Amino acid sequence: MGYRHARSWVLTVLVIGLAATGFACDGPTGPQGENGMSGMASGAAIERVFIRLENGTGWVSEGATWYLKLDIPSITPAVVDSGFVMVEGDGMPLPSTRRFFQEHGENLALSYTYTAHELVLWGTWRDASLSTLPAVEVIIVTTFAPATHSTM
Repeated sequence: MGYRHARSWVLTVLVIGLAATGFACDGPTGPQGENGMSGMASGAAIERVFIRLENGTGWVSEGATWYLKLDIPSITPAVVDSGFVMVEGDGMPLPSTRRFFQEHGENLALSYTYTAHELVLWGTWRDASLSTLPAVEVIIVTTFAPATHSTM
């Protein structure tokens, strides 16, 4: 290492060290903030519902799009407002946005939406000429509602 390079390196370290110590704050510590709400893992209400779909019962077709409305009492207003819902179809997690899956050699986008007490499964074929019922047999709905909190 040359003299100039070593000198630059030492000078850089010295400037960084002085800047770090020069900006240190001294003074009294501020007041303690309020305790925050506990997270989802602390007292959250978690429920799983298993639904077996019999021979496509309940699916409604609108061209290449199919939908199925399901009554799910565990999707409460608290879940909708500050929790969340996860859905699995035949063991595969379904996205709440469209994602294409291989089925019958064609692509099918499966997704879901929900409101209080209702889940809607959506299946849309990439090829609009297809009108085959989505072959989903078992739906697992997991709801997460945050714990209720009391004020201190």
